Parts: sequence; structure tokens; C-alpha cells
Amino acid sequence: MATPYTRRGAATTKIGQTPVIRLMVTQIYKRCWIWVILLFALAIMGWWMQRQCSTGDIQEILSQYVLKRKTGATAYYKDRVTFFALQTKPCRVALLGDSLTDIGDWAELGQDLGVVNRGISGDTIEGLKGRIRESLACNPEKVVVLIGINDLIAGASPETIEDRLKGLLLLLKKENKAVIWHSLLPIHGEKFLHSSYHGKTLNRKIQRINHNLRAFCSIHHIEIVDVFMKLVDVTGQLRPEWTHDGLHLNGLGYLAWYKLLQPYLKV
Repeated sequence: MATPYTRRGAATTKIGQTPVIRLMVTQIYKRCWIWVILLFALAIMGWWMQRQCSTGDIQEILSQYVLKRKTGATAYYKDRVTFFALQTKPCRVALLGDSLTDIGDWAELGQDLGVVNRGISGDTIEGLKGRIRESLACNPEKVVVLIGINDLIAGASPETIEDRLKGLLLLLKKENKAVIWHSLLPIHGEKFLHSSYHGKTLNRKIQRINHNLRAFCSIHHIEIVDVFMKLVDVTGQLRPEWTHDGLHLNGLGYLAWYKLLQPYLKV
């Protein structure tokens, strides 16, 4: 009779210990999940901080990209402004802007000497305002304005850029010219910033500026050349085959752009 008793006793002891073991296991599981959640939260925080640092680093690089050009201080800038001031032969259309305008060979693209290039690489909105008189020395009937990307990549907020652009456009309106505002062009994130994430962030800011300027231009009867969506691919970035560095256009890009701009160059 001893053996069955032992078995029943052992079974009783095992059954008696089961709730304790389960409680211990449950506590271990709970603690493990707490640690997993904490580690996950730390990983997310680390990723976020790294991204913030990366954003700061990229913004610093972009700022230096513009500041190195020292708008208005370089020999090239001064030479261009001096050249503009001497061009008093009447013209029909003046294209005002930065490197995007400067690089384009507009006269050859359109075979129209009445369209003059008044872009200067590295220029900003305030820089353009400071050279209006020289840029309009040829007394154009119409001016097309595309500028602001350098302000943005130098760190200016969309709101600041909008205010600067509004001031520039109103200043040009006072010159009794037909004013056309050209929407900011998209960029290609991987090529320009080596990051699709930062590229999308910059393009969202560009679209925000474009959106708000449309309403302003409508109120003040300023014609709009809105080509942002016509120059992007399915990912919302500047089409990669139209740019080498993600910011400036290549020959194919200028040809595509000119076809969109051409109707507005007629007086």
C-alpha cells in the first residue's frame, strides 16, 4: 500500500505546486515583455535621434552649399550684374532667377533673341531684389520669376520664403511689367541628398510654397507657370533622367521644361 500512497502523494505535491509554477512563469513572461517593450522603445528613440542628427547634418551641408557662394560677393555674381546693367537694348521677356535659370541656354532653345537670361547661380530672393534695376535694364515687357530654392536649402522656412517671394513679386508689379511667377521645381532626393526621406521632406516644403503662392498670385493678378507635377516621376521626385545632381536639370530636363514654359514667353 506504500507505493500507491507515494504516488498519490507525489501527484498531490505536483498538483499543489502547479499554481505556484504558473504564477512564476506568468511573472517571468510579464517581465520579459516589459524588457522587450523597453528595448523596442529605446531602439525607436535611437532611430529618431539618429534621423534628427542626420537632418541637422544635411541642413548644415545644404546651408554651406548656398553660403559658400556668398550671394552678391563673388566675382561671377558681380560680373553678371555688371553685364546686365550694360544690356540696354530692348527685350521682350526677362527670365529672373538663380542657377536653374542661369544654366539654361534659352535663346538657343527657343531661337528667340527677345528672351534674355537674367539668372545668377547661387542667387536668393533677397539677392534678386537687390539687382532688379540692373536685371531690367533692357526694359522687358514681361518678366518670369523662378527663385527660392537656395533660400529653402539654406534653412529658411516655407513661411519666410513665401513672404520674401510675395515682396519680390509686388516689387516687380510696381515696375509696370507683366509678371509671371514660376513655381519652384522638384528635386530628386537620392541624387541631391543621398536620401529619399529628406528628398520627400524638401519636396513637401516646395509643394507647400507653391500651393500658397498660387492663391497670392491669383489675388494680385500674377500669371502662374505651375510645372512641379509635370516634372516629377511616380515617386513624386524630379525625374532622374532629367538631372545629374538631383537639383539642376540636364539637357533633356531643360528641353522638357522649355516646352512647358514656351507658351508663357510670348508677348
